[in-house]
Amino acid sequence: MNKPLDGFVRKGIEYKDELIGYTDLAYIKDQTAELGIAIGASHYWGKGIGFEASRRMMEYGLKEFGINLYFAETNEYNVASRRMLEKLGYKEIGIEGKEEYRGREGQLVQYEYKVVNNENV
Repeated sequence: MNKPLDGFVRKGIEYKDELIGYTDLAYIKDQTAELGIAIGASHYWGKGIGFEASRRMMEYGLKEFGINLYFAETNEYNVASRRMLEKLGYKEIGIEGKEEYRGREGQLVQYEYKVVNNENV
């Protein structure tokens, strides 16, 4: 089994032979991890690229590290990110903290995804 460096794995997201962002798993421990994703240029947003990259990273986490509980957070004003997480099957579990998103300070919405019966995500 692979051992993540200090509980962290990051993979690049390529689109049409261009590196456009990354997805990562952080705080990998006891079959849990936090999913993160960033796509730089806004003209790539809304095309399903982040959804597919996140889904693949979650599959990788399940296969390589046995992760069956994922967490994520996003700013309340980042509607696209919230929709993507919900489309992946994440459930909102709370609000904790604040950060700025596109010039507006907003609350951080916490999400959770549980793998059921070791099925692929």
